[in-house]
Amino acid sequence: MSRRRRWLGFVLLALACVGAVTLWTRSDDPPRALAEQQPTPAEPDVSRTPTSAVNPASPASTEPLPPETLALSQRLAELERLAEAGHPEASCQLVVERLRCGFLQRWQPERGNRSRELQLEAQGQLEEANRAAEATLLRIEQKNACGTAPPIESVDSLALLGPAAAAGHAPSAVLYFELGHEFRNERGIFRHPHFDGWRRNAARHLQAAFEAGHPGAARALGRAYLDDGDFANGLVPDDPRRAFLHLQLAALLDGQQGRLVPERSMGLDADERARLKAEAMRLHRDRFGGRTYQGPELSARGPYRQPGFSASDFCNLPRPQ
Repeated sequence: MSRRRRWLGFVLLALACVGAVTLWTRSDDPPRALAEQQPTPAEPDVSRTPTSAVNPASPASTEPLPPETLALSQRLAELERLAEAGHPEASCQLVVERLRCGFLQRWQPERGNRSRELQLEAQGQLEEANRAAEATLLRIEQKNACGTAPPIESVDSLALLGPAAAAGHAPSAVLYFELGHEFRNERGIFRHPHFDGWRRNAARHLQAAFEAGHPGAARALGRAYLDDGDFANGLVPDDPRRAFLHLQLAALLDGQQGRLVPERSMGLDADERARLKAEAMRLHRDRFGGRTYQGPELSARGPYRQPGFSASDFCNLPRPQ
């Protein structure tokens, strides 16, 4: 054997020894492919886990909220601080106020409001005309108070309302769902980082708010079961029986004052409608104590558009008449 071949043999033998030592020292490590195939721990199933376990109460939730009498700019800053610390009602109020400012920055009182006031006055409905004038003046004051406050779009509100709804704050859950009615006006909605979470959770949070006794959830569910006319209602499969039941219940919660139940059978026979009316009366008695409500609790669709209602009116837990 030549010197060159003997030298090559020594090199190959040395490489083999090094490889053997390496394999021996790493024999306890799993192969890379197998390690990549091993399952990762599953995330908790939120739909089967109480919200209190998934979202424990934040210490900030016990802090007092800034009063309505505080200047709006100062109040918004304090609400934002509390919302970032995990205060559910602060998140709700912050969303309502910023949505209101965004709406009022686009609102022009001379377009519609003044003409309605004059029309009512010409018809001799002086009390109605005075109420319309007062509402216009209040909106002008609110518009001025907003100043340069940063508005917020409905889809961007999901980042604030989602955690509040998951924490069990019923008004936030109702508003979280109802904002979906506005998504038709949002560009790029399907690419928004919080849209998928809203699509998965909004209907479930709304049902939880209903079971917790929020009257606005009854109306929202009734309309959602009735048709799939927009993003929000499309989350809930149509069901004429449940639609009739929830709208009957909403009418009872409104003291039969609102036109919440359409004058049609929804394809249900008389016996079925009678049974559902009785069930609505039972729910009104057992879940809501036979109480009636008037105000933003039954007007969750756009509370920021109602000048007479404050963010506290909507975001506090509902109060019966």
